[in-house]
Amino acid sequence: MWPNIDAGSDLISKKLRVFRERLKPQWLHLVKNLDPTLFSKILKNASCAIGNSSSFVRDTSFHGTPVVLLGSRQNGREVGKNVIFYSNLNTSLTNKIKKQINHGIYQSQYIYGKPGASKKIVNKIISCNPPLNKEFFSFSYEFSNS
Repeated sequence: MWPNIDAGSDLISKKLRVFRERLKPQWLHLVKNLDPTLFSKILKNASCAIGNSSSFVRDTSFHGTPVVLLGSRQNGREVGKNVIFYSNLNTSLTNKIKKQINHGIYQSQYIYGKPGASKKIVNKIISCNPPLNKEFFSFSYEFSNS
């Protein structure tokens, strides 16, 4: 995936383009955007997700997809047992990836919501009986010169 628009993403994009154009690896396919349903299917079927995406924290916990999170962007967030961090350049990233691939799929965790949550939310909103029309309220306020 191409990086998002965070600060520093231009440099990452440039490095990806240079790598792709110089080496022309047959295995590399860079994608800017994916339909959320397709992205979820890809994450579910991945041997290992590698990067710093918040979706690797949230979405992969449901599927148990092994993840290696790069850098400190997600520090402080609650993560599932399927996630390991890589931030020390003195250790081997390859070893972390191999460890996750060898582990395979983790047990699903629902730290960011359980199946059926959206239906419960919709039912709660419907049961609140919100007004169908906008209502406008007027008020007056006087400023004092004190």
